[in-house]
Parts: sequence; structure tokens; C-alpha cells
Amino acid sequence: CDAWQIGYAPASEFALATFLKSKKFLLKECGELGLLTETGSGFLDFFRNRLMFPIRDEQGRLVGFSGRSMDGTDPKYINSRESVIFSKGATLFGLHQARPLLRESRRAVLVEGQMDVIACQRVGVPACAPLGTALTEMQAQKLKRFSDEAVVFYDGDNAGRTAAEKAFEALGAVGVRRSAVFALAGEDPDTILAAEGEDGLRGRIEARVSPLRYRVSWLLRQFDAKPGISSPEFWEAIETVLAGSPSLLEIDAVIDELSALHPNAKVDRMGVVRSLRVEVAARSQKRHPGKAAVIKQGTIDKPRGPERLLILAAMDPGFRELAWPLLTEDDLIVSDGGRTLADALLRISEQAPKGGRAELAASVDPEVQTALMALEASNDPLGGVIEPLSTAVIEDARQRLLKEKARRLRLSQYEADRNAETLEEMYGKNLREPGE
Repeated sequence: CDAWQIGYAPASEFALATFLKSKKFLLKECGELGLLTETGSGFLDFFRNRLMFPIRDEQGRLVGFSGRSMDGTDPKYINSRESVIFSKGATLFGLHQARPLLRESRRAVLVEGQMDVIACQRVGVPACAPLGTALTEMQAQKLKRFSDEAVVFYDGDNAGRTAAEKAFEALGAVGVRRSAVFALAGEDPDTILAAEGEDGLRGRIEARVSPLRYRVSWLLRQFDAKPGISSPEFWEAIETVLAGSPSLLEIDAVIDELSALHPNAKVDRMGVVRSLRVEVAARSQKRHPGKAAVIKQGTIDKPRGPERLLILAAMDPGFRELAWPLLTEDDLIVSDGGRTLADALLRISEQAPKGGRAELAASVDPEVQTALMALEASNDPLGGVIEPLSTAVIEDARQRLLKEKARRLRLSQYEADRNAETLEEMYGKNLREPGE
């Protein structure tokens, strides 16, 4: 309590007013600063029967107070009224105390309440909190001065989820990297510290996830999703959330993971993956037509037909060992786009590497990433075979490419023979070998 200067406002209506008057303060000015409430007959204490938390700005200057109800009276917290020195939407509780910790980590933890801030900072976690309202851009901008990343660690209830979404929006608007801790119902940083100790609290923060995965986790809880879930509402909600993400790489990783929950996964998991990708791409195109156009009109041409199938197979952990050597086979993948993507994958490793599709794409340049992720972001019928990948499908694609290769060789030989005949007609015996 001493470190945070926590105090108590008595239940009396006139305790503070009497004290301030005895110290010769002007009660009207105290009213303007939010300490007292002016009535027709005088001044009453603004805070009564509350645990009192001083509010300081980032420089450590006292600018107001926050009072927590001691008897369950609503509202649970009240803050000083807006004044010439205090703006609730521009102040973060605990930011001043967190600054020394932020110099090292540059990673702030956003929590909801004063007790959460104090609990976190007691074990060296640089936490701060908005003052009972959604995080504002002004608060986010202030946070940006001292941190590069903000971890949103709000309560595990619907109100916490709503507040987290608003925090994501405010942080994204000012360019702060965002992540979140997914808390279960009834959990908050203070209760987690009490139940799991410092290691448990730090472990939760280290296990933070992206805003997209935070939203997906909420949907999984909301629908109580288990393997075999067939609720159309669940899959529609998942597709909508994924379509709102700007990261094709992360979308693809989440689809790979969630596909195992689909009722058709046991029969045709890759078909489920393919269907989800197409649906998410269609929703994304409706929401962000410009973004969809960029995917289709990127600087790397999209390979079509059997070339596209072989590259998709090389990215798939289930068929990579089979398809990877085909990327190196002479004159099999020859289009500009196909060869660019195949060579980018081969630069990772000459032999088929381990890891998932998204993990593989993370090893290449962003431009190549986008092109790889876009291979299934369209249901363009010219894209090639649409049946699920299988050994037979891959072999069929290889045979089609071998036939094209043979045809190119025949045409090349034909052109060479024609050129030789033309030259001989033009220059006659001078082209013949000596003594011929």
C-alpha cells in the first residue's frame, strides 16, 4: 500500500471537505479538481467509503484518484471528474511505475483494473490499465512511446472480450504490435497470480497469441467446439473471423489446425482445407476487394494446371516427400511463376524439409509467401484439377507435365530440322561435312 499510496475515503459526507477547509484550501477549486461536489448548501466529498488509488501521469505527477467501492455499491470504480490536469482518456494507471521495467522489455501488459496492475508489477511485469473505459488512441499513442508491443491481458468474460477488441483497434491505429492472453471465464491477472504464482502468470504472458488466434479461441469456447463439430454457425463465424485477418500466412496455419474439427476431416481432410481456403478467400474479397486484387495480380505469376498441383503437394506435409524431387526434375516445371516458386522452395532445402505448410512458407521472402498462399485463394476453374491431393493425382500431374515436355522436345527438334533444311537450301553444299 505504501508503494502505491493506497488510501481510504471514509463513509462520511464531509470528512475530506472538513480537512481541506482546515488546511485553508478553497473548496470551490477543490470541487473543480473533482475532490468535492458542490451543492446548494455547500460541498460534499466526491469519494465516500472507497479504497483510494492515486492516479499519476507518465511523469509521476498526481492528476486524480480512482475509488473502489468497499460495500459493493455500484459503480465498482469511480474516477476523478475531468479537469484541467486530468483526462481519463489520455491517462494509463500504472504507466509511470512501469516505465523502468519497460526500458528493458519494451513490452507492456494491458490489464483492466488497478489491482491487476499492482499484482503484475509486484512480480516485475510492466502492467498498466485504462481507467474504466475502452482503450483510446490517445492512451495507445502514449503507450507507444515506451513499448513496441502491447499484450492485452483482460478478464475472461464477455466484457473482457469486448474491451480487448477495442484495444486491438486502438493499438493497431497507432502501429503498436498487438498480442493477447486468452483467459478462461472468471480469470484475471490477479487471480492467476494468486492461484499459479509468478511462474504461472509469466507463463500465460509468454504463451500470448495474435488477435486472430484470440478471436478463434473465443469461438471455440463459445461453440464448445470438439472434433466432428458440424454447426454451420460455427464454421461461418470462423470463416468471417479469418477473412478479417491481413495475414495470409496465419490464416493458412489456422485453417490447417481447425480442419481436424470438421466432420468430413476423417474422410478428406485436404478437401476440407481446400474448401475453407476458398470460402475465406471469397469473404475476404468481398470485404477487401483491393487486397484480393493484389493477391491475384501480384508480381509473381500464378502457376496453373499440373505445375500448381505439384507445388501445392510439395508444401503439404503428407505429400512433400513424394513431390519435392519433382521440383528438381529437368524441364518439368517451366512457367515463369511455377519456376520462381519451385526455386524459392528448393532454396530452403534440396531435400524435403519437415514442418507444416505455413511454417514452410515462413522461410521464403514475403513476395513468394503471398504467391504461395494465393495458390488456393481462388476457385478459378482454370487453376487446374480441383480434387483433393492424393498419390494418384500427383502422378497424373507429373504425367501431364511429362507429355508437355515431350511435346516441347518434338517441336524443338522439328524446328531444328526445318532450320537445317532451310540453311542447306540457301547455302547448299557449303554446309556439308568435308568429303561428303
